[in-house]
Amino acid sequence: MKAWVLVAALASTTPSLAQSFASKQVSHQWNTKSDVTASVYVTEPEGAIGEISRGGKVLFRAEIPFRWEPRDIGPHQFTVTTKGGETWTKELNIESMKSHQLRVQLASSSSRGGSAPAPAANAAPATEGPPTANVAIGPETYTWNVSSDVTCTVKVLEPEGATGEIWAGNRLVKRLEIPFLYSPNDVGFYKFVVRTADGKVWAKKLEVEGMKMHKLTVKALGAAPAASQEPAPRAEAPAPAPAPRAEAPAPAPTPGHVPGAVSDDDFAQVTEAINDASMSGDKLRVVQMVSRRGRFSVYQVGQLVDMFSMSDDKVNVVRLLRGSIADRKNAYQLLSKFTFSTDKEQVQKLLAAE
Repeated sequence: MKAWVLVAALASTTPSLAQSFASKQVSHQWNTKSDVTASVYVTEPEGAIGEISRGGKVLFRAEIPFRWEPRDIGPHQFTVTTKGGETWTKELNIESMKSHQLRVQLASSSSRGGSAPAPAANAAPATEGPPTANVAIGPETYTWNVSSDVTCTVKVLEPEGATGEIWAGNRLVKRLEIPFLYSPNDVGFYKFVVRTADGKVWAKKLEVEGMKMHKLTVKALGAAPAASQEPAPRAEAPAPAPAPRAEAPAPAPTPGHVPGAVSDDDFAQVTEAINDASMSGDKLRVVQMVSRRGRFSVYQVGQLVDMFSMSDDKVNVVRLLRGSIADRKNAYQLLSKFTFSTDKEQVQKLLAAE
């Protein structure tokens, strides 16, 4: 296992910094370590916008923190833009079979866990994107427990009676009264929002992983006020407009047993064998072997797709298992497991050819 850390303090005259950074000390950390695939994690500054480009073409843009799987190795341009318009940019080298982590830090940045600016008292819930927190969001305000499981699920447990929201970018994917259970279509970073009846808003971006159970408990907001208090109707009757957009995507495959598909116990042995394999090629060989010995539901195939990091490997899982799908009528739901349109087109062609 090989790892190295690069830390650089950038002077105020560094040409790659925007003028708004000219009077601030900026540092970045670029950590790499050996892994079975190439991946990039941009973890700070939280809430800023991160952009990765190459040859003048933007390859990926998202709110920080986020995880990205590069298609090519070599130099890439990383740009970070804060909400105040401050911009940092630097060329960094992505290596094969390495996990890379980037942190950009401003000496004048507020410490983690501080309170965000409070919105106006009569502000309506955000409809164009997730809201801004108006309470402290430090690590002492919540717990995020992740454990191995046969499916990918999220449980939001506290504070009971408050309204919980889950956002993918600017798209609301779930809004329910806490506690609730959610099975996401895709892994990656989601923004979790908790609103109480007295107007408190807690928001945090957290990573959802495949084949894991995630439990979120928010303790910074206190008990939800009684329904008779005046602010309560505002939290209990969220703006209805986003709801149809949240439910618009194709329904995710469900874990219910499909006739002809392998049993849950047999499927657990398959996932265990894949987890025991260290290299992606070895993991795919396991998938190839089991494709000849049984049939799988679309939900199970989707879970196996989630176990791989690289887009090409995910497509290969579908390639190997397309002839072993027990509920063919639901095969279209596998498209929701892929981010890039080129990958979706490949999968669509594979399923249509079978």
